Amino acid sequence: MAKIARDFLEIKVSYYTFTNIQRKITTIVKKYGERIDMSQCGITEMLENAKSYFLEITDKFDFSDKDSLKIIAKGTKIPYGEFLPKIRHFENKIKEHRERICPFGEEELLLMHNDEEGKAIIKALDGIIEKLLEIADTLVTICNQSNDKMSYWFEKDNNSLLSMHAKPVKVNGFLNENIFDKTGLRTIVTSATLSINRSFDYIKNELGIENTNEMIAPSPFNLKEQQLWYLPKDAVNGNDYENFNRVMIKNLEEIIEACYGGVLCLFTSISNMNYAANILRRKLPDYYILKQGDAPRHVLLDEFKGNLNSILFGTKSFFTGVDIKGPALRCVVIDKFPFESPGDPIMSVLANEDNGFYKYFIPDMIITLKQAIGRSIRDKDDKCVVVVLDNRLATARYKARVANSFTYEKTATRNIEDVKDFIDKYIKSLPNDMPF
Repeated sequence: MAKIARDFLEIKVSYYTFTNIQRKITTIVKKYGERIDMSQCGITEMLENAKSYFLEITDKFDFSDKDSLKIIAKGTKIPYGEFLPKIRHFENKIKEHRERICPFGEEELLLMHNDEEGKAIIKALDGIIEKLLEIADTLVTICNQSNDKMSYWFEKDNNSLLSMHAKPVKVNGFLNENIFDKTGLRTIVTSATLSINRSFDYIKNELGIENTNEMIAPSPFNLKEQQLWYLPKDAVNGNDYENFNRVMIKNLEEIIEACYGGVLCLFTSISNMNYAANILRRKLPDYYILKQGDAPRHVLLDEFKGNLNSILFGTKSFFTGVDIKGPALRCVVIDKFPFESPGDPIMSVLANEDNGFYKYFIPDMIITLKQAIGRSIRDKDDKCVVVVLDNRLATARYKARVANSFTYEKTATRNIEDVKDFIDKYIKSLPNDMPF
């Protein structure tokens, strides 16, 4: 919820902010062109000014070809030069067009004359004026970094046009004021991923919740019997960049064959997913490997459900919202602990707080890990192997914090033969007409 609130409160401005205004003006012209002439409103000039400005800022802040996001260092002043006055000038042009339909403060004249078309034009123009005021305020806020409780960054799209962004780092005050402490409002917050190390402290701090009744409910499933956790004996730490991918491929090959397919492989990066898919499609030609990006999500999921020996590769968008009951899903693999990138605009700020890694990165990672592992058992008759290929599960100083966040008794192994035995017994318990 905190991430959703941050996204909701994000402000941004780019060249495309102005192309959206152009579309609104085009709509007005199509509908009411006989009533209002907007050919001289200056939108073409405004678009040229916007494009020039954002290209100038892109050059000034030295984006390389590989850069898609660049965090704006605290205290960096971004010039807006003549661009802000040009926005104000364009706003005044729109106001002039509005005045020709109805002067400000005299809207009752439209009501008196029952002028529905005039009211519609005024509403549309007022929307554009309001948006231009918002754009100007956003530009000033980002260029001056005038709110020290926000994170600021640039992004660059495929057309090499830069956009400017700002987002609040913490939203607990906003959420507390508008939801959780609102007079007379009672809120129930429930999820399988709220607790960290058997505590709600992290989520309460993130959401600004103060007065609560709390409960960690038991799972409706017999997870000790239905799940088998597997950490390969030769697993390496996820931050061992020299060796991780090589060992990951070996382990994935063994797991897929032990489970006869039916594996959902969840990756923390697109590069890891593509690397694994390219190699394993060659090494395991008898298995049908589906990969995120090859087809729409719903098509991939339908194909995976319909083929009991297929493999599905996905990234973080598959960590949630995947509900596959039955034997089509017999194993969930997570390549690494799903830590947020330190280059993320919000996490980069939180990382600089005292003990920021333990206060923010680890709890955020555990919640994401719980979401991913939550894809495994979706029904009382399911059985599934859960694999984390990251040896930090056994070696990290925070390993107990991770383990205690899964509040049920677990069955675990480091032996691939145990995985094969678990799956063999599961398959034998299924109806004979299952097409394995």
